[in-house]
Amino acid sequence: MKRLPGVFFYTVILAILLALGVSAQSTCGDANDIILKLSSGTNSHGQTWNQNGYNYQVCFSDLFGSAYSGANPHQCIGSGASPDNLVLRLSSNTNAQAQGPDYTGTAYTTDVCYGDLSCYSTSNSCASGELEVVSLSANNNAHLETSSSNNYNLKICCATNTATSPRLFNPIWKYYDESQINTGSLICSGSYLVASVGTSGLADGEGVSFKIYDNDNLGSDEIINFVGTVSGNKAKAILNLTDPEIRDTLNSFIGGLEGNELELFFTVNKSNVQGIQTSNQVIYTDNRSLCSYNKPIGGINAPIRREVYFKGTVVEFDSECSSQIGPLRYGWSVIQNGETQNRFEKNFTMSFANSGQVNVRLKCSDVNEGFSFDESQILIIDSSSVLAYINEPSLDSFVYSSPPISGPYFPQTVSFSSSDSFALNVVNSCNDIQCIAGDCPSQTQNSPSTCGTYGAPVTINSTGTPNYNSLDFNWRFWDNNWNEEWSSYEGPGVYRGAVIYDDVSNSLNDKHMSVSVSHSSGATANFQRDFTLGRCLNNGNNYYSSTYESLQTSLENNACTGGDTLPETADDCCPSGFQCSNDGSSTGQYYCKLLDNPNVRCEDFDNETSCNSNNNPSIPSASYGGDPPLCTFLKCYWSSNSNSCGVRATSYGQNSTGCNVGGGTQPGSDCAWTTSQTECVNGKRTISYNTILGPASCNKEPLSVPCGSLSFELGFFGFREFALSLFIIAGIYIFIGLFKKNEKK
Repeated sequence: MKRLPGVFFYTVILAILLALGVSAQSTCGDANDIILKLSSGTNSHGQTWNQNGYNYQVCFSDLFGSAYSGANPHQCIGSGASPDNLVLRLSSNTNAQAQGPDYTGTAYTTDVCYGDLSCYSTSNSCASGELEVVSLSANNNAHLETSSSNNYNLKICCATNTATSPRLFNPIWKYYDESQINTGSLICSGSYLVASVGTSGLADGEGVSFKIYDNDNLGSDEIINFVGTVSGNKAKAILNLTDPEIRDTLNSFIGGLEGNELELFFTVNKSNVQGIQTSNQVIYTDNRSLCSYNKPIGGINAPIRREVYFKGTVVEFDSECSSQIGPLRYGWSVIQNGETQNRFEKNFTMSFANSGQVNVRLKCSDVNEGFSFDESQILIIDSSSVLAYINEPSLDSFVYSSPPISGPYFPQTVSFSSSDSFALNVVNSCNDIQCIAGDCPSQTQNSPSTCGTYGAPVTINSTGTPNYNSLDFNWRFWDNNWNEEWSSYEGPGVYRGAVIYDDVSNSLNDKHMSVSVSHSSGATANFQRDFTLGRCLNNGNNYYSSTYESLQTSLENNACTGGDTLPETADDCCPSGFQCSNDGSSTGQYYCKLLDNPNVRCEDFDNETSCNSNNNPSIPSASYGGDPPLCTFLKCYWSSNSNSCGVRATSYGQNSTGCNVGGGTQPGSDCAWTTSQTECVNGKRTISYNTILGPASCNKEPLSVPCGSLSFELGFFGFREFALSLFIIAGIYIFIGLFKKNEKK
């Protein structure tokens, strides 16, 4: 009983401390002292320094012993994929999950930066001169906790340049664009590899020693030495894997017990810094086909799209592209009035002697011929002028919407819009520029020397609600398979609408539309847009997840499941006779699998359910025997009279909006046939038709078509002759073998 007062006393003290938050939270000296906020000491969400509601504050002065002396401590600094002073990333400003500063996947959008901190994540203890700011439950989608909670293993270690002792930390392999390379990643010749290390207490220009090794079975072979130079709290050495001498040096270590790959790591050290830092390890190979890298990203900074510039004045051209694997090549096309000027610099200036629309296109290419495009359309003025632009579909876009779970996946409705088009009238270049139609910008981007303030923007008057009634739009739509456009819209105010294309794309950007925009003042401008309809191309062999990423549907990569990611639905991407399947396991990935008894025509379905639920557009197409006419749609159809599956072709008329379908519209013709086909002879087979739906006008004559990829193409003899030949050849080999055996006896 004597112990109870003591227990009670300490319990009360502990309760008071927890209530006050003394042991788990702190209040920073001022807002500039806050690095970030937490909702609790552990299992916490994160919040940026300038949001309210969270009381657990992570303070710079608590960690490093004094207030930060620099200005704007929360401003992110540096270039590249990650800011130099990045602490971590949050999924939002508050109630947020976290990512470590060196996470290499899709980045959260909210960067938490602070002062001159250099930070990285590690499962080890922070090195000398570093302090743990917070801990994470994982490197992505993580909860946070204070450094004193000791529940999470992934620490965010940071150092400040105000530290008195110089140090090197976080040596890591990086791509050319400064994004980090994960341990064990494959690196190929034909690229640039960056060895990078953080520095603290070292002046710009100081040298750091880099040594690159191959970690082989018998030890570590030193391969190459570099000296990197400190710049902005980092030092790096670039390993140019396109250089024949460097490749020869690396390749001399390949072979024998080490196989065809090298396990590369590097060390860094400096004479006045204690200890040698060792990097993570990547795999090098000289076989370029084994590596895939992200395409270049970035684009045009200037001139600004849809902006207005004066004739005869300087226009700046500037770009910002980045590449994972090495230096970029810049290719500009500047097109006005049908004339093209090509430039190859990152930035330059031009002036234009004529007014009118200028279409600017930039191609950024890397050392492996990967590329990306960007565009900018501008208007050069000195009188009445029009800018024409198609903003829907957009540049290099895929027009795609997930189709129904069942039913055929056929023609697509494509929305189009020219709402960014506009017309201007220049009454006085210095103070009277009028928006006379469309959606005009609010001001020009430069001004001529005759204006009061040379080069300053000039206000554009009457930029209220966009009005397109005084603009005439002449639209044209076509396909690579058509010799001329098949549908059009024309008239005042027709700046948006929808049109039906009769099939999906066979190749990238094989669908086209153009618009000519004119004003009663006489000003006219033209614009063309190329786009891709659907994502399943090359006869079902490729699925495009983006313009620059084509996935083979024959590989176990789930590409065949289409845009809705569900197998055996209407947008599956497979060649005729294949089905999107897996190995039957719950974790197996889907791929296009050749069926044991593939259904390649509607006739192959032997029951009503499978016939009417077919989702593969190539099956009725194969039964039809060729490409259907415009506005004729195909599907498999079950005939109860003949107890068989045939192909049904429903044809609609054509009007100014494309195919006249929907709204109770009746088809012009509706026919169905069952078909039979001969064996493949001389590369062709003959299809015969038996009408099962529709009048006598539906009857089709027999048709000869090329043999498909699943048929035998055997020249002058058919399958029976081919099989007989195999038996004859096998018999000859058996006879020769017996003869030689008897001869040896």
